[in-house]
Amino acid sequence: MRYIALLLATLLLSGSIPASDRSAIDSLQAQAEAAYTKGDVRMALQLYDSLNKELTSASLLFNIGNCHFKLDQVPQAILYYERALLLEPGAPDVRANLELAKQRTMDRITATPTFDMGPAWNRFWSGHDVDSWARRALWTWTAAMLTGILLLWLPRSGPRSGLIAFSAVLALIGACSTYAAWVRMDRAMAPDAGIVMAPRVEVLSEPREGSHVLFVLHAGTKVFLLRSNGAWNEIVLENGTIGWMLERSIERL
Repeated sequence: MRYIALLLATLLLSGSIPASDRSAIDSLQAQAEAAYTKGDVRMALQLYDSLNKELTSASLLFNIGNCHFKLDQVPQAILYYERALLLEPGAPDVRANLELAKQRTMDRITATPTFDMGPAWNRFWSGHDVDSWARRALWTWTAAMLTGILLLWLPRSGPRSGLIAFSAVLALIGACSTYAAWVRMDRAMAPDAGIVMAPRVEVLSEPREGSHVLFVLHAGTKVFLLRSNGAWNEIVLENGTIGWMLERSIERL
C-alpha cells in the first residue's frame, strides 16, 4: 500500500531532512492549520495535499479527511480516515469521525462476526501504530544487548544474577514488541482494500459487461480486493459477499 511504504520512507529519511526543508514543511503545516481554523477549508486541503506529497502521518491523513468531510466529499473523507487508521489503528478520534462519515453513505453492511478475545486484547494490539511498536522493540533489544555486554565484564559474583534476570526480561519485552510490530504491519498490508468512489456501481457475477448483476454499491463503501482480471477486480464485502466490479470505480487505500 502506498501510504505504508511512504510512512516507512518518511521514518528512514526524517532524520536526514535539512533544517531548511524541515522549516518549510513546518511553515506549510502552520499555514494549513491557520486556513482550516479561519474556515478556508479548500485552501487548507490544498496545503495539506502539498504536505502529503513530501511526508505522511496518521494526523496529516486525518486532517485531509476532515477537510473533505467539511466540503461534503464523504467518499474522499472515508478514504483518508481509513488510510490514517492503517498507520494508527488505535486513534479514537479517527475512528469516531470515520463512523460519522459512514452514517452519510447509502450502504449499510454488517461485518461477519469473527473470533474476539475481548476489548482489552484488542486495545493492546491496536493501541500503538507500527512505528511505536518498532521503536519499542529497537530500544528494548538495544538495552538487552548492552546489558549482555556488561555481563561479560563483570565478575561472576556480585550483581551478575540480577543483571541476567534483567536482560532476560528485556529480551522478552523486545520479542513481544517485535511480534506486535509484525502483527500490526501484517494487518495493515493484507488484505488490500479500497473505497468505492463512483456514485453507483453494479457488482457483477463475472468480470465482463452484461453478466448478472449481484448487487449495487454506492460511494463511500469499503471493499476488500481479492484478485484482478484486466480492468476488473473481484471484491468481497465485510459481510462476506463476493462479486466483480471495474477497477476505475475504486480508489485503493
